[in-house]
Amino acid sequence: MFWCLTLVNVVVIVTVWTSISGAFSRHYHRSNLEQRVHGTDVTRWVTIVLLIIVLVLSFLPPTLDRRWDIVDELHSHKQPTWETAMSQLSRNGRSDIFWQRAFGQYSLLLDFDYHSWNVLPLLSLGLVGKTREGQKAGRKTMLTREIIERVLSGFKESNGQLHDGQSALARNQLLSQFSWACTLPTNIHNILAWHIGTTIAMDGHPVPRTGDHRVAKTLSDYCAYLVAFVPDMLPGHGYDTQRIFDAVVMEARKSLTGCDTVSSRCEKLTMMALASDSSGTILELGGRLGRELRGVVPEARRWKVLADFWAEFILFLAPSSNVEIHAEKLAAGGEFMTHLWALLTHAGILERPSTTDGVGGGNNGAPARDSPV
Repeated sequence: MFWCLTLVNVVVIVTVWTSISGAFSRHYHRSNLEQRVHGTDVTRWVTIVLLIIVLVLSFLPPTLDRRWDIVDELHSHKQPTWETAMSQLSRNGRSDIFWQRAFGQYSLLLDFDYHSWNVLPLLSLGLVGKTREGQKAGRKTMLTREIIERVLSGFKESNGQLHDGQSALARNQLLSQFSWACTLPTNIHNILAWHIGTTIAMDGHPVPRTGDHRVAKTLSDYCAYLVAFVPDMLPGHGYDTQRIFDAVVMEARKSLTGCDTVSSRCEKLTMMALASDSSGTILELGGRLGRELRGVVPEARRWKVLADFWAEFILFLAPSSNVEIHAEKLAAGGEFMTHLWALLTHAGILERPSTTDGVGGGNNGAPARDSPV
């Protein structure tokens, strides 16, 4: 089957190339079919456009017709047992055709100063979207069974209830100290503040291949990646998420001028945090959070708290009514968030609670004030 498709593609490519080359050839001759409008040969250009359409269609990935296979498989079981969830997320089966088990990663404090020349969007006449300032994806990392178990075990312990991270903090006897960082104006504020805080708390500590440190780092950078690259997969309107992200990038460029390393940026933010309060910007709040997280000792406890928080928070973010974005991403290779969304939908969880543990958990992404940060 693979060779048949390859042969068809080769034939189509040769045919299209020959036709277009002939149309532009200096030996192109006029015929009775030639029609001109204001000096333009309409027949030639209509032919070329139709041939290009055929070429594009011949390259459309076969996953477009099967993009719902993952969701169908995840929904195919009558009972949403934890064993089924673990099996569906970790197995090496048909889903590998669509998703290579890779996490997108993004570090705000590392790449906020990234600048793209956007040559490809210009050459494509806008068909390829522009890369925004500070939008540089890091190297993808593979999903491990350790991460899957951490996310789903926390969900099991909460009896299938979603929490915005406060429950994880309470289990670690740190809710009173960090509850302020879970009740920011929007969930996007929470993601970015905790991402910045996590980066600061981990600065200077090499990330091991396994353990709580690795789980927290991976999930933190993945949530930041969704904010920067897949905002429609998160709570709230994607445009508002982009505005918040862009504002944080611009503030970081202004506030962290002269800091060339992640460590120097972390140190400056912790110094800025001394003068900030609960009404500060996302960058300032992230600096304050990072400074306070550094005070959680021993380090093993710090990594456990962060791993528990992110494992709980990413599930809280998963419910969505935007089915189209999940279908689109399935055709392009899939996202871990789509698996979580499908599992929660199958379990009957279609919306996230507006409050958790009796404390407001943000406003589900709706802007709460005029300033995006």
